[in-house]
Amino acid sequence: ATMKSMNLMMPLMSVWICFVMPAAMGVYWIANSVFGIARDYFLTKFYKKKLDEEDMNRLFSKEGSTNPLFLKAAVSELGVVGRFQMLQERIDQLGETPEDVFSAILARMEEDIIPEGAGRPAVRLLFSLLAASRYGLDAEELRAIFGMAFPEKEPEERGEKIPEKRSVTEEKPEDPPAEKPEEEPREGPEEIPPEEPEEESASKPEPEPERKQEPEPEPSFDIGHWIARAKSLAESKGLCLDAAAKDCWDNPITANASCRYLERDLNARLDRYAREEEITEVWIWYEDLGDQRYLIYIGYA
Repeated sequence: ATMKSMNLMMPLMSVWICFVMPAAMGVYWIANSVFGIARDYFLTKFYKKKLDEEDMNRLFSKEGSTNPLFLKAAVSELGVVGRFQMLQERIDQLGETPEDVFSAILARMEEDIIPEGAGRPAVRLLFSLLAASRYGLDAEELRAIFGMAFPEKEPEERGEKIPEKRSVTEEKPEDPPAEKPEEEPREGPEEIPPEEPEEESASKPEPEPERKQEPEPEPSFDIGHWIARAKSLAESKGLCLDAAAKDCWDNPITANASCRYLERDLNARLDRYAREEEITEVWIWYEDLGDQRYLIYIGYA
């Protein structure tokens, strides 16, 4: 009823506004509507992906075509196909049941990931994080976790050759030394060459060799200290520690030497758990990612 009344009232309001306002307003609305109708018509006719009758029969002949979830997932996956000639092959790959469709989608996602060998672990990590997170994950959190789990490799590790640097300036050939004109012999007494001064007997002290500055060691990060600190904070907020409280946890907290606000994040997470009446027990553990990088998990029950 509401939609019917809106469909009737909106055109009447538009006509009334066109009569009240200057004529330019009505001309603008009409021209914009006509242009939008023409644009949608041509784009839909020439560029929209549409299954022909043979492809539709091939899709509806499957066992799971009576399930709306099967059709929704299959149509969404077929929209990803870039070449129209590959639609029939892709329809055959989707299988017969909703489980087969989702298996084909996961397999395609594993193949789309560019780093070789990272497809299956990346997809498993993605859906594990989404299943374990209580409030979901945004793009920045996923990017940070995947950046730690799958760091970018250097060009040498990827087998790429690094081009050698060439100097822009070319060395100019040195000019040959100019020949001195021969002096004519002069008559008269021979000149005695001046005596060379004797070398100083005292030898100058040799300069001390320069000491190479050793690189400063990276600051060490004690994850055990932070786990103990988090447990003490939990007890101070009235939460009990129970090693069995590992079934539910929210997004893990990143912990490394560069994390300046780690204690603030731990405090905020434990304060939120302490405010919820149904949460009485927690347990805190960590996952080692290598290179002194960790993920701190806080389970609750």
